[in-house]
Amino acid sequence: MVESYQKQLNEVGWSLCTISMLVVAGRCYCRLVALKRFGWDDAFMVFAMASGVACAALVSAGVKYGFGLHLLDIKSDHDREQALKYTFIAPAISIVASTAGKISMVFFLIRLLGSSAKAIHRWILYTVTFIMVGLNIFIIGVLLGNCTPMEKTWKPATPGKCLPSGYLEYGGRIQAIWNAIMDLVTAFFPAYMVWRLQMKNSTKWGLTFLMGGGVL
Repeated sequence: MVESYQKQLNEVGWSLCTISMLVVAGRCYCRLVALKRFGWDDAFMVFAMASGVACAALVSAGVKYGFGLHLLDIKSDHDREQALKYTFIAPAISIVASTAGKISMVFFLIRLLGSSAKAIHRWILYTVTFIMVGLNIFIIGVLLGNCTPMEKTWKPATPGKCLPSGYLEYGGRIQAIWNAIMDLVTAFFPAYMVWRLQMKNSTKWGLTFLMGGGVL
């Protein structure tokens, strides 16, 4: 019996996309209709959602050609190449979505903190964000430029050359570690600011757990 994860890939991917579209649509409605204000944090969140949908679409295209099956179970050479191609491109788009979402969160924090944020607070947020963007651009470049011509990535027999595997492996590890640090900063930084405000401890704890959800 052929082992397949194609159904799960489509169901999980599009379920998450549906949830994100509903949440972002609700956010945009509140910002545009109720508050009549649309900021950079909202724009980046919309872009992140669109990138996520594009990634899900690429995964579905790969599933159509056999992504989710073992390579040996994809009988057609053409289908195998197409499945590898879409599987290769989708991660680059997912990094774009993740990056845009984190940038949105930083803009939101700066807007939320307002005048209570000191120069050092803004400097910390901007610095970790710039480093994250730089690393993510680097890893996208490694992904898309891994082989010359790019087609050789999913057609190994194509004449050309590829970078040593270490570039992608170690670059990916560094990028993943920094993105985890970014998640911690955007989760705990607002909690730190909340505990400096004059309000009940119960309210502070509630806001801390709410804003710390990014750790999950």
